[in-house]
Amino acid sequence: MLDTYTRDAQERENAGMPPLSLTADQTAELTHLLEGNPANGAELLALLKDRVAPGVTDSAQIKAAWLKLIALGEATANAVAPTKAIEMLGQMGGGYNVQVLVELLDEEELADSAAEALTSLVMIYESFDKVADLAKGGNAAAQSVLESWAKAEWFTNSPELPETLTLTIYKVDGEANTDDFSPASEA
Repeated sequence: MLDTYTRDAQERENAGMPPLSLTADQTAELTHLLEGNPANGAELLALLKDRVAPGVTDSAQIKAAWLKLIALGEATANAVAPTKAIEMLGQMGGGYNVQVLVELLDEEELADSAAEALTSLVMIYESFDKVADLAKGGNAAAQSVLESWAKAEWFTNSPELPETLTLTIYKVDGEANTDDFSPASEA
């Protein structure tokens, strides 16, 4: 899997295109490779971090489930400590990672790390109610997440915008939507 992906990525780079995201099967294979504690663990970890599409893709679901196992100590990989797994969950933007992070708020030793990861997420949907219920039940980590969200720290802690931005603007005649630039079936 790794040789094939690396070869394909190089071909795309030679053609001036970025590598494709990992498929669900490739992501599953990657997690198994990481559990074997290979010498190239850092390279594999970079693929898991940077080449799995975020959100609600099949690959993201596999990644989030595996990182949960690592965080809970139910799986191990030398390249990924439990705290690193939680950090990576926090970098997935939103989707399958949110439910995992909310569940980790109930794990005493992991709650603070999970709370920190959740504070930077805004695409949480119905998970807000779960965090609020945990906070009402006395979960201090959940309460800290709510307070952070109320202060909009996800925004105020973001890097400052540069003074100048260079953009490309496309003018499309007629009705246009994002499908004109990134068809959902191909995104």
